[in-house]
Amino acid sequence: MLKNNIVKTVLRLFLGILVIITSAVLLILLFTEVVEVKNIQVMKWLPILICAIGFYFAGLINKITKFIFTLFLLTSLLFFILLDMLHFPFFFLIGFISVLSILSTRKELSKNIRISSLTLILVIFVGYLLSQPFIIKNKGYGTDMTGINLYNATVLWDFTTKPSRTLPKEFFKDYDENEVRFGDFKGKTIYVSFWATWCGPCMQQKPHLENLKQQLKDYTDIVFIDVSIDTDLEKWKNYLLSNEQVGHQLISQNIAKTHSNYQFSGIPYHIVIDSMGNFKQIAGPHALGYDSDLLSDSKRLTDFMNTPYKVFKINNIAGKDTIIRVR
Repeated sequence: MLKNNIVKTVLRLFLGILVIITSAVLLILLFTEVVEVKNIQVMKWLPILICAIGFYFAGLINKITKFIFTLFLLTSLLFFILLDMLHFPFFFLIGFISVLSILSTRKELSKNIRISSLTLILVIFVGYLLSQPFIIKNKGYGTDMTGINLYNATVLWDFTTKPSRTLPKEFFKDYDENEVRFGDFKGKTIYVSFWATWCGPCMQQKPHLENLKQQLKDYTDIVFIDVSIDTDLEKWKNYLLSNEQVGHQLISQNIAKTHSNYQFSGIPYHIVIDSMGNFKQIAGPHALGYDSDLLSDSKRLTDFMNTPYKVFKINNIAGKDTIIRVR
């Protein structure tokens, strides 16, 4: 009898974990392939939504399982870490949301406690949902040479008050594994490229990037930093030994945190940081001299940092593209 109960408990827990992971896969596919939300990988509301739904149904499956055993369901959060969707300290919030979802299914708790748990989850979810831009990529989506202005996109909301963002206090490692942060170069204009040795488009951009560095080598107030998001430290080091690179070479210590801090999902990705410590996405070194002119002209850079992005719609009429400003 005891053995049968143990087997049933293990099966319920396993089924609960399967439900959580399945919920994650389905919701990720929904927002990446069907709705096509821009930068979905760094949307903090997504793991909150996934855990709220997944752990709620996993809790229902395990409502007769002892509560202390249901905490084993939290091991499914490792799946999110593998997807680079969680980082510390955000990981603790997701764990808290997951526990609240389980509590909301426990019949031994009062109705008020269960409702309060669900209400708190809803408040946290809505807060994060509205804190980040919600932009949907339509057919023909793209960006202009600045990398900022959008074509064929729908902005459901964006409550961002400043075009640029304040620099996060994140530490990276250099070749000798010393900790370095962008703030160490305060007062300089910093051009940052996020890349990886396994990224084909990054490799294609490398010659353009090195050319840009050469164009601006006499500007002592401009600093170039390449940040790798490789998971294999030795592979990154071997690449640097075989390929001489100008500028500071760093590697991320926490890829999910880097993605979240600088709001990007894919690479290559480039940002410019002004002397005040504000940063903004920039197109990249392939933009036919745009970046070099922007970096070397302080007034132009200031204007760029303070200019909000625009959204345009491209209509193809009689084989010709017509651009219409929509935001």
